[in-house]
Amino acid sequence: VLGFANAIEITARQAMLAELVGREALPNAIALNSTIFNAARVIGPSLTAPFLILLQESGEGWAFFANGVSYLFVIAGLLRIKSIQNNASGQNRLSSLSLQDFIEGQRYIRQTAIIVLLLLMIAIPSFLGFPFLQLIPVFARDLLRQVGDTATIVATRNSILVTSQGVGALLASLFLASFSLFRRKGLMLMAGQYAFALALIGLSFSRSLGAAIPLMALLGWGIVMQLALTNTLIQLTVPDELRGRVISSYLWVLQGSAPFGSLFLGWLVQVWGAPHALILSGSVCLTSYLIFYVTRPTLRRLNL
Repeated sequence: VLGFANAIEITARQAMLAELVGREALPNAIALNSTIFNAARVIGPSLTAPFLILLQESGEGWAFFANGVSYLFVIAGLLRIKSIQNNASGQNRLSSLSLQDFIEGQRYIRQTAIIVLLLLMIAIPSFLGFPFLQLIPVFARDLLRQVGDTATIVATRNSILVTSQGVGALLASLFLASFSLFRRKGLMLMAGQYAFALALIGLSFSRSLGAAIPLMALLGWGIVMQLALTNTLIQLTVPDELRGRVISSYLWVLQGSAPFGSLFLGWLVQVWGAPHALILSGSVCLTSYLIFYVTRPTLRRLNL
């Protein structure tokens, strides 16, 4: 149910941005949205501490309950939003959506080379790279194992790695918000992709927490640079009337392949071990990026 709700909510939220702020402010809006999201990822987990400490065994349940209640404030905020394109024609258009509209959106994607390339460039890390985040506990327990480790030490190490990744993601969001008017977005996208792939490869050789922390921060930086800039480039390219349909396809590629990628990467870790799985993941991502930019040099020169 949560996955179904997210598929609708995220698509609608991303499509609303252009209506709320206009096309010129869209890059900054996406960057600020990413900043808020990643700041919450860094700050939010610490807010569970009172539940876990004071309520102990039942703390997790009450933390989930509080999280659910917090969405009432979000809903109240949504009810106050007045879209600049909120008119009767838009409501009539919504009531007449059909299979033909879906086909029209897919036809536009197939006929627009830049959209196809951006979707392909996000599909590969979504399947092989991003699922690594779910394996951080394995990385913290096995690759960074130290003599005398206890459950508390391993949990603390895991938390530090997750926080490091969140800090890197937050720094990327702040960077994009500060340079949202910088037109060479293709160059920034390439930097984020290479940083992500190289961080994955570097983590496969890490055997100490000190070495893993900056690499996790670089990984988080690269992930957000990829996701935010790909989202921005797609939204700036697509016509307003097709935005929701194209963004939904982008989210399908991003999130729809991730569960299968998690299963595949988990199998690789179990069979080959985490170091070899990370080398393969990072190498495939890096090689695919190189191929894309060598065969399509216009990608890195995108000015939007």
